[in-house]
Amino acid sequence: LLDAVVYIPRYDLEMIPFEDWKNNTTPDWWTANNKIKHSRHEDFFQANLENALKSIAALFLSNLYYYIKIEDIQPFPNPKLLDPGDLVWSVTPSSQGNSNNYKLI
Repeated sequence: LLDAVVYIPRYDLEMIPFEDWKNNTTPDWWTANNKIKHSRHEDFFQANLENALKSIAALFLSNLYYYIKIEDIQPFPNPKLLDPGDLVWSVTPSSQGNSNNYKLI
């Protein structure tokens, strides 16, 4: 998960929400969330679109990991807004034709 890239194809954006943990550093979006939660009156400026998108991307990857690796369930239907890319995921068309099978590499 540390190298997983999430794409938002519609806006040509990509993010790697967990990459800071490779250097034993807490991701910026994680720190911002905690600061907003505990001292909103001082740190509200950190409630920005970049941190929101990175947290949603992290949640997306965490859910994929949980369903694919832990529960052995394939996501259905195909995600439309977020794309996990192929850095960490191997994607093959399913026999159902309207979904993909994701496999953690």
